[in-house]
Amino acid sequence: MGDLLSYYIGSRAQQDTKLLVQTLDKWLSQDKDKHKHTRSLIVHTFCAGWLAYSFILDTILEHYQHLTDQMKGCIIDSSPLAKLDPQIWAKGFSIAIFKKRSSFIATDPAVGKPNAMEPVVVAILQKFFSVFFNHPRVKRRFNHTIELLSRSQPPYPQLYLYSSGDRVLPVQIVKDFVEEQRRCG
Repeated sequence: MGDLLSYYIGSRAQQDTKLLVQTLDKWLSQDKDKHKHTRSLIVHTFCAGWLAYSFILDTILEHYQHLTDQMKGCIIDSSPLAKLDPQIWAKGFSIAIFKKRSSFIATDPAVGKPNAMEPVVVAILQKFFSVFFNHPRVKRRFNHTIELLSRSQPPYPQLYLYSSGDRVLPVQIVKDFVEEQRRCG
């Protein structure tokens, strides 16, 4: 998470992203001359993976604009969160923590039941994210991410996957984000 939020020129996250995009560029251009067809790229983001996707897209738009022709779509698998909401992030992290813990305790009959510590952890995480999201660098990075994803995506189809059983993200947030994307074209 620290690497993602510290994405700036010269940072390790920025260097890793550029290396990934260079690799994608090589892969997408392989065998281009031998065949009439070209390779295509479809992006599939999970959970908060759209943050990493925004770094990749930012690098593509800045240095590898020609790759946008080969990008054919994007699948957003839950969580197209367009604002810094400490409550939602706290719930998401809490669920990830307690699910991971429950996978180690396979013999526990209480697996699947709410953990008594979960509300405490959510409250602590919510306080942490309230402070963290107000840090100027975090706000600036996140606002750039939202601007990029809301207004600068190549014009390819987007598929949104969402479960009505999602305990973290209210369905209205997903609907609002989809509608905003529709307005952007």
